[in-house]
Amino acid sequence: MPQLKKRPLQKVQVIRHDNTPVAVVLDIDDYYDLLEQLSPSIQKELKEAQRDIDLGRTIPQEELFKELGL
Repeated sequence: MPQLKKRPLQKVQVIRHDNTPVAVVLDIDDYYDLLEQLSPSIQKELKEAQRDIDLGRTIPQEELFKELGL
C-alpha cells in the first residue's frame, strides 16, 4: 500500500446514519492528495464514478438508503 503524506487533513466531516459512519467529506486538496497516492485501478474507478456524476447517472440519497435497508 502506498505511503500517505504525513500531514494533518485540513477539514474532515464524518457523515453518520443511525450513529454508523456511512461517508466522509474532506477538503478538496486532501482529496486530490489521497487520490494521487491510490493504486491505478482505484484511480480509474474514481474517475469513472466522477464521470457518472457528471452525466447524471446517480440516485438520490434517500433511494440509496432504502436500497441498502438503512
